[in-house]
Amino acid sequence: REAVLAPRRRLLAEGLAELAGWCGAESERIEWIRPDGGALCSLRLRADAFDDTAVARFWAMLPGHELQLASGAWFGERERVFRLGFGYLPPGRLGPALDALSAVLDAAAPSP
Repeated sequence: REAVLAPRRRLLAEGLAELAGWCGAESERIEWIRPDGGALCSLRLRADAFDDTAVARFWAMLPGHELQLASGAWFGERERVFRLGFGYLPPGRLGPALDALSAVLDAAAPSP
């Protein structure tokens, strides 16, 4: 049992640490709920950073960056909420995916 679970726990811990760092760097644009367990978390585009038009732009731009997020609307939440899986990508792929997500945030944000 431990031989199977130990590598998975390590992968999840590393992914969560990488995601936590990204969320800290993006805290002016997103909010998140740090999960107690599992491989998913909930994030929210901050209302003071993204108006409804910017949220729509965010969703429209995701496919062009090969990002797949679960819309909060699928779970009875608002469109500005999404779920992100941090424990599924192989090591070395989460960072580039988070960088791509930052690029989408840059492009979707309202002009100053």
